[in-house]
Amino acid sequence: EALPARLTIGPAQLGVMAAVGCDTVEVFREPRVAILSSGDELVTPDRFAEVEAGRKIVSSNSVTLEALVRGTTIPWIRLMYLYSAGITPRLLEVIAREPRIVRYLDMPVQHASDAVLHRMRRPERRATILDKVARFRAAVEGVAIRTTCIVGFPGETEVDFAATLALVTQIGYAGAYSFKYSPRPGTPAAEMQEMVPAAVMDERLERLQHLIDTEQAAFNRAAIGRTVEVLFERGGRKSGQMVGRTAYLQPAHVF
Repeated sequence: EALPARLTIGPAQLGVMAAVGCDTVEVFREPRVAILSSGDELVTPDRFAEVEAGRKIVSSNSVTLEALVRGTTIPWIRLMYLYSAGITPRLLEVIAREPRIVRYLDMPVQHASDAVLHRMRRPERRATILDKVARFRAAVEGVAIRTTCIVGFPGETEVDFAATLALVTQIGYAGAYSFKYSPRPGTPAAEMQEMVPAAVMDERLERLQHLIDTEQAAFNRAAIGRTVEVLFERGGRKSGQMVGRTAYLQPAHVF
């Protein structure tokens, strides 16, 4: 039966996720945790959680991960959209000891200029971002890191933009999503006077995306010759083709 639009699930339902054949869970945080299941949607941290449309739950990252590991046999659990403030020693300890939590971190930095991060009212700074990445890599061997970057935030200078390029190169991302700033009515940024010209934003986005593509290609080339697990999701367009993704979200096509 279809899940109701709103549902409360407690500890007794932990095993349901595995029982219905759920194969992957993705843990999001912005600013709370949402868990998505690729099978019948289901849910559950140690304490009661509210699930909206069968898809979202609220809990802390480490509590959620520990509950999923302890209460299910789901083979892959992936961290998505985790800000650096959420990377705690307890979280790293849980990830490091549990092989079912895939070695993949989606940590949006948005920008690498401290001046721009300050105007964005974000708590991260370049030094804290690098520190958290270093801590994650030291604790979790073989982790692949993805991020999200924005160009053209009001007041962004060429020096500010260069800081983002330098960070992307320094960290060596396995993948990233980049986009141009656009005003949102009612936000402080929309009232700022130093808007970056559209042509400048376009040019910066092209340069950033080229660098991201280069870094991603290098990450993918490093996988050549390796044997990896693939989660196959569907048949492909060609006869006998199967399409899936690795734990690092690399697309895989098999005939």
